[in-house]
Amino acid sequence: MGILDRIARRVLNTAIDSVVDSFMNGSDTEKSGEANAAPATAATAAKAASTAQTGDYSYENGGEEGVRFRLETIFKEFYSDCEVRRDVPPSVVGAPENAQHFTYGLYRNGEPAALIIIMNKRGNYRRRDYKSAREACSERGVPYAHFMSYLPSNRDYIINKLKEIMPG
Repeated sequence: MGILDRIARRVLNTAIDSVVDSFMNGSDTEKSGEANAAPATAATAAKAASTAQTGDYSYENGGEEGVRFRLETIFKEFYSDCEVRRDVPPSVVGAPENAQHFTYGLYRNGEPAALIIIMNKRGNYRRRDYKSAREACSERGVPYAHFMSYLPSNRDYIINKLKEIMPG
């Protein structure tokens, strides 16, 4: 594959990503206007907090904040016997220092029962730092899962994925 092919592919992927992102964020931008579109994190966090009362865990609360909210709610509901740690260093599974940190770690009796990464960018799963973290989990036998903040990681999907990697 030549350099022009790589450049063309990168330009095409960027264009497609921006169209998809515009479509996904379009309803919020149309309602709130361009001036109010910048503080999306506060708006997403407020939406996530309001769903705690209604029980709605849909993709409407997307992005990293939405995935974090759903994960933490599921941890409390289904994994109350586990200690939840945030920003777990890769050294817990013997990964190199330059490996990706884990977003969450579920611990039982001081040992990692599962490690989770929330990916924010397309293609991160192919990067060396993510691969190192994933491979270290595999070598040590620690269950691993990743969730992509730009995909609809709804409540049922997350529950099924966690049950798949952590049976019982």
